[in-house]
Amino acid sequence: MSVLFRNSERRVQVLQYTVEKALAGEKSLKEYTLGVDVFRRPESYDPRIEPLVRVEFGRIRQKLKEYYTTEGLNDRIRIEYNRRGYLPTFSLQDVASIATAAPEARPARRPGVWAWLLALDRAVVLIALSAIVLASGWAYFWQLRTTRLFGADYQLYLRAQFLLDDRTPQHVRQALESFEQLTQTKPRSALAWAGLAKAYAVTTANDFEDPGVYGPKARSAVDRALRLAPNLAEAHSASGLLKTFYEWDWKGSDEEFRRAIAANPVLSEAHLGLAMSLILRKRINEAVAEARRAVELEPGSVANRRGLAMSYYYTGRFDDALEECRRLLRSGPQPWAHIWMYHIYLSTNQFDNAKVEAAGLVALPENVQPDQRFAFDVQLGRQTEASAELQRLIDESRHRYVQPLVIAALAGMTGDERQYREWLEIAYRRHDPALVWLSTFRYDVPWIREIIKRMGLVPAEAAAFSSARPHQ
Repeated sequence: MSVLFRNSERRVQVLQYTVEKALAGEKSLKEYTLGVDVFRRPESYDPRIEPLVRVEFGRIRQKLKEYYTTEGLNDRIRIEYNRRGYLPTFSLQDVASIATAAPEARPARRPGVWAWLLALDRAVVLIALSAIVLASGWAYFWQLRTTRLFGADYQLYLRAQFLLDDRTPQHVRQALESFEQLTQTKPRSALAWAGLAKAYAVTTANDFEDPGVYGPKARSAVDRALRLAPNLAEAHSASGLLKTFYEWDWKGSDEEFRRAIAANPVLSEAHLGLAMSLILRKRINEAVAEARRAVELEPGSVANRRGLAMSYYYTGRFDDALEECRRLLRSGPQPWAHIWMYHIYLSTNQFDNAKVEAAGLVALPENVQPDQRFAFDVQLGRQTEASAELQRLIDESRHRYVQPLVIAALAGMTGDERQYREWLEIAYRRHDPALVWLSTFRYDVPWIREIIKRMGLVPAEAAAFSSARPHQ
């Protein structure tokens, strides 16, 4: 891989995306389209205010110029972007004349190259163009086959990643469907399997579906991706997420995230996952550093902003956590931000503000997972509703998956210690991912501390019990 591109996955994605568009016959490419499709900006993205695309293309033009005067000096096919456009043009070079020309000499573009390119088999052209950023030789061809997606497949992959980023149940399910479609049409693509593994792991980590079903699915997809591409950063990152929230393998989690970062230092999801794992092990300052790095790499990512807010919260930097929540709200409706503002207000004894957030969320139940509404009922003093909610969830758990820790927490908050202990044990046996967050709160009750230790975590020595259940 070229030394000028190996540390920027985004530049690789931009090159791949724009080359695909050019070969598909596109006549122009809008800055807004690039911002949303490649740079993962929200639909409210305004290029006039945020010049990210223009700045990044300036860097890409410079890197290509450097590449073609060094490593790519003898490349027959060259990619160029004019200063006002985002679609590349292609030229076929006379390598022999380049080798003998003066360094400052620029080879003339041959007429009819575009027609020549279109006449060639599309896959052959893509392989030649992708050689700028991928390895050469047989290793390159295998890597291209297993770790890259093109055209409509790549667009589906980007859309699924975008949907997965906001962590809402509906969008996560849509992302799952897209990744499952990709693995069916491209079964030899390690990148598709890694995406599916991440989607399964996110579903598991957030208890959107039964982790006893989706945890093993995630492991199977991770293993498939790693068999196809043992060094694929995305696969190791998904494995780290699974080891953190389902398998409770803390040493393995650390190793997987760090392998992902070593393979691709600019993969923000690996830095985010490592930050969450570090929080659970009380390595808070390291967690904040990783969360900040994730935001630096992908500032428009909702998941990264959430991770940074959570890191600030557990560090006791409540004002910074509030600011991150408000930043999320400025980009659009974010129920998650309201939930965390509610908990931040509780932690800072701003009870009136907490009640405002709780009342707003209960009034709009579609903004909250139904199994979480009990917490707001209790905080609002509605014990009757909370008790009814407890019985409803116990009854429903006989027919569908209900997060065991939710039932346990509700039983504890309504004073039913027997049910509390019983459902905490069920949560442990089922590897309820939310259980790991108990380690961030102080418990003086020996049997609760014992469960935390059985997960391989050290019980916290400070902070009061909260019903908050963070999401990764």
